[in-house]
Amino acid sequence: MVRGIQADNPGFILCQLSEGTTAMTVDSKCIVKAMQPGEAVFSLTGTKTPQVTCLVRERSAIIKYLGNTTVDVRAARFTVGNVVLVMVVFKVGRHLNREYEVWLDFYRQSTSEAFRILAEQEFLSFHFHGDNGRPERSFVVMNTLNEFFAEARDTGQTAPPWNHGDFLHALMAVRARFPTPRDLWRLAVDQQVVEK
Repeated sequence: MVRGIQADNPGFILCQLSEGTTAMTVDSKCIVKAMQPGEAVFSLTGTKTPQVTCLVRERSAIIKYLGNTTVDVRAARFTVGNVVLVMVVFKVGRHLNREYEVWLDFYRQSTSEAFRILAEQEFLSFHFHGDNGRPERSFVVMNTLNEFFAEARDTGQTAPPWNHGDFLHALMAVRARFPTPRDLWRLAVDQQVVEK
């Protein structure tokens, strides 16, 4: 469990922005320090032209063993009742495949701006931090999910509002059916919508 970053369950983290800002003001070092190996979070960086980056905490030995590789990214949108869950899952590794997931709640003030940015930015960057919390490896890939995030943003704007408790309840329902990042990877394809 990550304390102070709005993580409600191990294995995934919801990014947290300061109230009333459009860019993350929490130092990324503090975020990474609070994370456990295997966790990932989207973070808004920069103030003039903010970008969404992905911070990943992993054991240093695993980061070294990833080999000469790139990051493959998929996304899915789940509807549970009136709650729309947006999930990004990514896989990295040549010799050892590792999957990571990030869940986004449109009606959480901390992430609504991220949808707009993700719909517009050209690249996605992934920064892997090892045992001591220092960055050890970074990957940059084309953002193939622009349309997915634009559609997710539009869906979120037209859906009836939900609260964070509703979001967590819906998330637990999806996680009960797909408990691991690998299960979510197998399910997700670009722009997939799953109704429950």
